[in-house]
Amino acid sequence: MCVSVQWEPVPYFNNKIICDLVEAKHQGIISLLDEECLRPGEATDLTFLEKMEEEIGDHPHFVTHKLANPKTRKTLERGDFRLLHYAGEVTYCVVGFLDKNNDLLYRTGKEVMRQSSNAVIKLCFPDTEPDTKRRPETVVTQFKVSLVGLTEILMSKEPWYVRCIKPNESKQPGRFDDVLVRHQVKYLGLMEHLRVRRAGFAYRRKFEIFLQRYKALCPETWPNWRGSAGEGVRRLVRHLGYTPDDYKMGR
Repeated sequence: MCVSVQWEPVPYFNNKIICDLVEAKHQGIISLLDEECLRPGEATDLTFLEKMEEEIGDHPHFVTHKLANPKTRKTLERGDFRLLHYAGEVTYCVVGFLDKNNDLLYRTGKEVMRQSSNAVIKLCFPDTEPDTKRRPETVVTQFKVSLVGLTEILMSKEPWYVRCIKPNESKQPGRFDDVLVRHQVKYLGLMEHLRVRRAGFAYRRKFEIFLQRYKALCPETWPNWRGSAGEGVRRLVRHLGYTPDDYKMGR
C-alpha cells in the first residue's frame, strides 16, 4: 500500500559481490575449482590456487600470500587465500580442496553399499545416479544445484527469519559472553537489519486507530478531538516531544 512516506536510503554492504566471486560462471571460485578438477594433466591444490590468482587476483575481496601486501602476507601461508566478507575476513587453506571436490568413490563401491542389509547404510547411498559412464558431478556442483533448488523454494514462499544468538559456548544458563554475542551480531548483519527496519518505520497504524489509542496522552486530543484524525496525530506526537526524524506522516 502506498502511503507517500519519504524513504531515506540506509547504507549497507551488498553481499552480492561476494556471491558473484564464489559462484559466477567461468570466473567464480566454484567454476575454477571444477575446471581444475576436470582438466587433463596433473592438477594439484597449489595449481588451483595459482589459477585463482591468475583469474580473480585483482578482485578487491580476494587475497593470497602472493598477492598480499607485506603486512598481510605475514598472516597467510603459501596455500591460503582470504575472502573479505562484509562482517570480517575469512581465511581458507586449499589443501585437500581437489580431493574433497572430486569425492572419488567408484560406482561399484556405491553399488555394494546399496545392497547392504543395513537400512541406514542404504539410505546413505540412494540409487539416484543416471546409468551412464559420464564422470559424476563434483561436490561443489551438487551443492550449488541443491542451493539453487532451495533458493527457488524460498523465493516462492514468504519466509520468516529467526536469528538465534548463543549466549555462551558452554550451554550454561545465566552466562552472557559479550565477545561471543558481539561477534554473532556482527556476522549476522543484525545492526544493518535493525537500521533498515527503523528507517522503514516498522510500526504502522492508521491515523484513527493511533489517535484512539494514545489520545489520552495529550490535553488537546483528550477526551474528544474535533478535527481530522491526521491533524490530531500531528498534535499528539508534537506534544510528546517527537522530532520529525522520529516519525513520518503518510496519507
